Amino acid sequence: MACSPTCAAGTFEAVACGGTDDRVCTTCTGVAGCDGSVTCTGPGDSQCSSCQPETYLVDGVADTCVACTPACAGDEYESVACGGTDDRACTACDAVAACGTGVTCTGPGDSQCGACDAEFYLVDGVADTCSACTPACAGDEYESVACGGTDDRQCTACDPVAACGTSVTCTGPGDSQCGACDAEFYLVNGVADSCSACTPACGAGTFESTACLGTSDRACTGCTPVAACATG
Repeated sequence: MACSPTCAAGTFEAVACGGTDDRVCTTCTGVAGCDGSVTCTGPGDSQCSSCQPETYLVDGVADTCVACTPACAGDEYESVACGGTDDRACTACDAVAACGTGVTCTGPGDSQCGACDAEFYLVDGVADTCSACTPACAGDEYESVACGGTDDRQCTACDPVAACGTSVTCTGPGDSQCGACDAEFYLVNGVADSCSACTPACGAGTFESTACLGTSDRACTGCTPVAACATG
């Protein structure tokens, strides 16, 4: 009598055709997580063609499908993808010097920084960098652009104060302050200081009762009359 046909894929010949025996085919032992075909030549040697997503194939006498390492953290990139016979491998992003937040990346050489440390500003690029800001503005300048984000510090000269004899200071445009005016000028304090010319020197018959100095204009006062004086 003719034996049963050769065993199909996914089965193995448990009893050979011969003598008084018909061929007996038995289903291969399943491989957990296998989403491809399973083949075998006997019990305990099942082979899987491919595993399910997020698992990888471990070749052996009997194949197994093993769960991949979880997805990489935000400061890592996937240097080896999960699939085939490979587990997922994660590698730390390249560091960004002076970065004040977590660095992210999609691969080597493309690290991105959310924000830099104080006194540094962000330079966007394929790989971000943090550059040191220009030093604090001088006393006769104001900060027209603050150091931070993607901006370097920018300093702008204070508006001049005509006839000011000292360095001018300010906190912004239109608020220049003068320490002291030139000779024959007095200081007028304001949102923006100014130096005004003093009243001319006192004439004959008067004396300087208030000097031209600081914030004071010159004041002249008439001399006390002298009775019976024949000259001025």
